[in-house]
Amino acid sequence: MEVFVQGIGQNAPSLAGSDILKLSLESHLKTAGLIWVLGITVLGLPLVVVLLFVRGFVSGFAASFLAAHMGYRGVLLAAASILPHSVVSVPALLILTVFSLAFGISLLRQAVAHREVAFLQDMTAYAIVLGAAVVVLGLASAIEAYVTPVFIRTLSAYLA
Repeated sequence: MEVFVQGIGQNAPSLAGSDILKLSLESHLKTAGLIWVLGITVLGLPLVVVLLFVRGFVSGFAASFLAAHMGYRGVLLAAASILPHSVVSVPALLILTVFSLAFGISLLRQAVAHREVAFLQDMTAYAIVLGAAVVVLGLASAIEAYVTPVFIRTLSAYLA
């Protein structure tokens, strides 16, 4: 880990910002699309919660791994590498998850209680939330691709 942090500040080969943007955007879009589809399929509702939990667990594990192996320097590195884009992406995914669960529960109520639900209106609102979440996740991907590497390089100069 120490060698990796020292290598960041030097001229070590790295991914271009556009490559990071593509990978991050692809990951965020897959997650948002999966949350959206699972919300439409009522049986997928528990998986929406599991998906969000797994994403949070992975981020938390990465941060705690850095902190455990590098002490305060790991905490700073985790803050510089995970926090900037997560401040934007986590709320977007949470809001999308809440709407996904609400939409799925609405469909479930309609099926079980034979109640009339404004399906088209609910579906339109759900699609608008998906669109807004995709825009916000695009912003998070841009932060991850172009802002976070600057933070990491700047911090690595002080940590090395």
